Formats: sequence, structure tokens, C-alpha cells
Amino acid sequence: VQDEINNKLDEMAENGTLAEIVTAYITKKLKVHYIRESGACYVVELPNGKNLLFDTGLAESWANIQTAIEGLGITKFDYAVISHTHADHTGNIQNFINNFDMTGCIWYIGMKPDFTNHADDFGEPESWYDDTIDLLQTNGITPIVPSDNVVINIDSLYDVDFRFLNTDPVKAES
Repeated sequence: VQDEINNKLDEMAENGTLAEIVTAYITKKLKVHYIRESGACYVVELPNGKNLLFDTGLAESWANIQTAIEGLGITKFDYAVISHTHADHTGNIQNFINNFDMTGCIWYIGMKPDFTNHADDFGEPESWYDDTIDLLQTNGITPIVPSDNVVINIDSLYDVDFRFLNTDPVKAES
């Protein structure tokens, strides 16, 4: 078996495919794009070719957001993270679902704020969180609510992790 592997590697070295594979591996980069004047909307291109959407921006900024992402050549998202449910972070959830390939996309959302003693401190009505969950579920999406300090490997080939910190709104205050 080892001889077969060595012969195949020799063949790939001779015809240049081994160099192409190594070069592609070495030159791949993680790219983060912030879409200006959007509220909060970031696109992360992973070295393995997958894409992560971080927040969806303000609804009134949709044309700008869509144009910017299409300009990057991105048509599909594999991961989506909603940091919290302010309108400038969630305003285009439905637009992304309607206009981009979200097939198999894994959605993450921050924990529901504890409004018991802080109803006004979070700057959002209590219904915003539930409304966001309802919107996702109406579209057949069950978001994952990660615990604090959870690490998710989103690109095992290039060892790219996404760590969720201060997901508990009460902890985030301190």
C-alpha cells in the first residue's frame, strides 16, 4: 500500500497537481467583510470555501447589503450567527432566507435576555427575541443557542474555531 501511495505522490509531483494542492492549501485565507452603513452585518469567508453570516443588518439597508455580498460573489451561507435581537442585527433575516442559498445553514442565536430586573436596560422589547425565534422557526429553522465559552470548529481543514463568549446577558453586564 505504501508503494502505491508513493507512486501516486510521484505522479502528482510530475504532473503538477501536488504543487497546485499545496499552493491552494497554503494561500487560502479567512476573510472578514464588514458591510458599511448596514447596522451590523459581517460576512466571513472561510478558507474551506464556506461562508458565515454574522448579523443581518437594518431592514432599510437591504439593497446595500445585498449588492455588497453579491459583489463578493457569495451566493450561499453555511453558518449564521445572530448576536442579539436588536433591529440593526436582525432586520434582514427574511431577506437572506429569500435571496441567498441558506440550505443546510446552521443558525446560532444569543441567549434570551433576562428582563426580570432589566427590562429597559437592554434597549429592546421582550418580544423581539421571541419574534426572531418565531421568524426562524416559520422558515423551518431551529437555531442553536450556545452556552457561554462554547467553541465550534467551523473549518476543520484549516482549524478555524468560533467561540461564543458572554452569551449570558446577565454575565455580559459585568
